[in-house]
Amino acid sequence: MEDKKPTARKLNYEICEVSSFIADYPAEKILENKPSDSGSRWCSDSNSYPQFITLKLSAPAFLHAITFGKNEKANVCNVRKFEVYGGLTLDSLMKLYEGSLRNDSFAESFPLRHTIDQVEFPVRYVRILPIQAWGSGFNYCIWHVELSGVDDSDLVRPNLEVVKKYRHSTALRVCWKFFRELGLEDVCELLKQKIDFDLESPRVTELYDTIVHQRDFDKAERIMEQAGNDGLLEDFISRQPYRPAWKRLMSDHAIVSPEFFPCMRGGHQMVMDSSARAIYMFGGWDGSKDLSDFWRYDISERQWTLISANATEQNGPSARSCHKMILDEDDQTIFLLGRFVDPNSKTNEPMKSDLYMYDIRRRSWTCISKDTFADGGPRLLMNHQMALDPQSKAVYVCGGKIVERKATENTEGAWYSGLYVFSIRSNSWKCLRPDVRASRGRDVSFKPRAGHCMIFHPGQRALYIFGGHCIEDAIKDMLVYNVDSNDYRILADAEAGDLLPVGFSPRATFDPDREEIHLHFGEARNKNKSDEQAQNNVWVFSVASGKWSACRTASDECNREPAPRYAYQLVYDTGSKTHFLFGGSAVKASGASKLRLGDFWELRLRKPELEATLRQVRWIIRKQKFLELCSHNPLAAVNFLQNDVAGVVDSSSAKEMHEFHQLPAYLFRAPPSLPSVKFDTGAGVELENRVQVFARLCHFFPESMVPPSQNLVDLVQL
Repeated sequence: MEDKKPTARKLNYEICEVSSFIADYPAEKILENKPSDSGSRWCSDSNSYPQFITLKLSAPAFLHAITFGKNEKANVCNVRKFEVYGGLTLDSLMKLYEGSLRNDSFAESFPLRHTIDQVEFPVRYVRILPIQAWGSGFNYCIWHVELSGVDDSDLVRPNLEVVKKYRHSTALRVCWKFFRELGLEDVCELLKQKIDFDLESPRVTELYDTIVHQRDFDKAERIMEQAGNDGLLEDFISRQPYRPAWKRLMSDHAIVSPEFFPCMRGGHQMVMDSSARAIYMFGGWDGSKDLSDFWRYDISERQWTLISANATEQNGPSARSCHKMILDEDDQTIFLLGRFVDPNSKTNEPMKSDLYMYDIRRRSWTCISKDTFADGGPRLLMNHQMALDPQSKAVYVCGGKIVERKATENTEGAWYSGLYVFSIRSNSWKCLRPDVRASRGRDVSFKPRAGHCMIFHPGQRALYIFGGHCIEDAIKDMLVYNVDSNDYRILADAEAGDLLPVGFSPRATFDPDREEIHLHFGEARNKNKSDEQAQNNVWVFSVASGKWSACRTASDECNREPAPRYAYQLVYDTGSKTHFLFGGSAVKASGASKLRLGDFWELRLRKPELEATLRQVRWIIRKQKFLELCSHNPLAAVNFLQNDVAGVVDSSSAKEMHEFHQLPAYLFRAPPSLPSVKFDTGAGVELENRVQVFARLCHFFPESMVPPSQNLVDLVQL
């Protein structure tokens, strides 16, 4: 039986030391969280570097996260940029995090580095180092700090030597690297005999000798190619950004019959059944009316099937748009909730929220509730989000704008729904977070929102809620809501979060294997929000690192992707790692009859191929070979530049093209006559350049295989 992973909890600490403070604002103030007390904070007496607070844990612990509480009002002294260090002793602190805080009233949490070579290491001391305040030239203030991690002595005690061993081994490897670069081979050999661990991988040692000593660049290429074939470059490839690859499966013009293809629409809903490799789609708005058709798309056969032209006739939902659906793969059921009702309409249609379930095996609809609000659930909603907890068979409904008649709308602002959970087993609702009126709830951390994204992480038993808008204001925070404890935290990545584009209908999917959230903006815009600037934009959030990264589209592929849109749908097949996008409303269409789209696309997020990585390797190696040929055989250098170097340059990279165009100038330069920094002869310049080439190639290998990136001479202070 597999051991259960220990749960992180709040850790107790005391103030160990502080750089400076103002008399009324000592460091001890951060021990208490009093957001409404303007005096409950530490204030430095200076902004000169370094200013810091050092905390001492009550016992050594694996430190997983740090949370900064704040005052209810913004302040120019609030810390903007900061660093966090940790260690078992004050003289062995190492950096655990570097990041930024927002100047608002909401607490922010940050994941901290707590492993070395996938082994957790404990810390006893934590130092918080402010780097910049929000106001230029102001001193720093911190309101509250909470630390979380694991302090179980039975787990921590065996790992107390991890950091010590790591520091000792790294110090020896840095020294060995320095001695080798100086050509002190006898010292290096003696050092290898005295230690009981590998200083670097034997293959990396062979690469060093081949490049630096033998100057055999062709062999160096073969070594790197073999490393790639053996999978040793996979770690490097995995750290590269994704590149979106779109493929059109069906265009608007392919829609010739409503019996075989869904018509153009927006505000529809789709769910993915990865086990059956099928997509289900219901409803939407075709530009003149709501739809009630129900479709199934077979991914393997690439074929649409019309299940029902009018689900209402099969006791199913009425025609609607701006609803939400989720699918339970285990039970083969689909749940549907919400719809849009025009507040200006004069119809007497009741403003009730119905909940439907579709049984895939029985091909039948069931109305679970005719009025979810009367049953203890949410009011009638639009642009909300739903997520399924497959373990507890619970459906979570978050946010969305509550649909109201115009005559009943309050001048204080629109109502936004809170957070509700529906138990499938007991057929009952529970309100976890109340509904909020926009004008009253915009200064709370659990912000009212609509048009946002939400996914359920089964391993963490948590909802990830992010994005959306409240009235016209875009929201960029990310909440992590623990469904077992019913508490939440803001997961902070302020710098990357601020780079996310503006968009009112993003779509999110989750890959449980890669621990990634994929976020697609069909109408990503810059700050001026002009339609001409609207474009596709794909971002990936790593749950493990807590960081956002943008997916880059190659310049030659920009015209082979979907047109900007909103009110579309995007689903994800976890088996084939493929997204599917259908329909939506065109961004550039104007007037009351905005164009609805009926095109169908697939999207794959691809890492660079091995061959693309090897091209980078060949560019680095061949460039150095050319430079050395310039000194010894200029004619051979010209031929090599034309026939070998030119073929490995990335023409889409402005940096590489600039470097390539500068290379011919080296044919007319005199050989180096000045000694290098490390070597005492003119020939040492070439030797040093080869060492630098080796260092660049080391970036392609896992960190455990190569020498440390630090240099011994950099530790000497002048």
